Amino acid sequence: MHAGEANFSGKIGSLSTILASKIILRDWHKCRRHCSNILYINMLAIEHEEYSILISE
Repeated sequence: MHAGEANFSGKIGSLSTILASKIILRDWHKCRRHCSNILYINMLAIEHEEYSILISE
């Protein structure tokens, strides 16, 4: 039971992460000139984390 609950909560977290990254991608052209490279690096880290979650499942 506990393993299933962990997977479920992991999927919920992954879904919110995907939605956040889609918002960043949608607005990326607007803030590209104003944002530092840190945002881009964070976006890559989020994508890497999503792939890690998918692979582990």
